[in-house]
Amino acid sequence: MNALSMTARQTIAHIAEVCDVPAACIKSPSNRRERMARNRAAYALIMTGAGNASDIARELGFADRSGLRHAVLKHSRDIGQPVARMEDLMGRARPRRIDRAKLAFLFAAWCEREGLTQVQAAARIGVSRTVISKVSTAQALDDESLVAVMTAAGLELSDIRVSGDPAQAGVSCEFYGKHAGAA
Repeated sequence: MNALSMTARQTIAHIAEVCDVPAACIKSPSNRRERMARNRAAYALIMTGAGNASDIARELGFADRSGLRHAVLKHSRDIGQPVARMEDLMGRARPRRIDRAKLAFLFAAWCEREGLTQVQAAARIGVSRTVISKVSTAQALDDESLVAVMTAAGLELSDIRVSGDPAQAGVSCEFYGKHAGAA
């Protein structure tokens, strides 16, 4: 018996006891309560990093990984911690490579130097106002929009790149001075 099977059995036994359902019913639920118990077990196994999603799905009796994904996302919503992707729970978040707050600051400074409003900046760059709003509020951008904004503002990737460990580099979601929303 591998480590995942052992962990899955322990988790199923614990959840079955807590939810007051037979352990065998977690792998093949026939009612709402049993489905909720299976969702809870799926969430617990994903959160503990017991194995990859396909193996966990197989251990819990899901037909495929998408069934597991649905169960985990449903349970996360039910407990008030909604996430967009199951991978966000698995501790595989991609490290931030761009200091978005610094981009917002530098972009706002460029708009101020050029005397541009957000609408004018969007027109000059050839992107939507939504993209400009995302830059100004330090939200994530798609690569194409990021390149367009950086090119127009005369920025290099080295100007906004996070060097080394983001935690040690002082990367912050806080804005830099008065330029945070000036774009």
